[in-house]
Amino acid sequence: MAQLVKGKPEAPYNAQDYYAALTNVMQEVLSDKNADVKQLMDEAAAKFDKDVLSKVSLQ
Repeated sequence: MAQLVKGKPEAPYNAQDYYAALTNVMQEVLSDKNADVKQLMDEAAAKFDKDVLSKVSLQ
């Protein structure tokens, strides 16, 4: 069975935080027909970079 499914592993660094950031953007876009998608994505990316990725320490 496992051979039939060609999955990819979840991202190694804070994937759940990434999904949460995207979920917030998606909720805003789906609830506001005038939402500026690019602005929301840019803001989410900057916040995720500052709050999460900048704290990842590669060894």
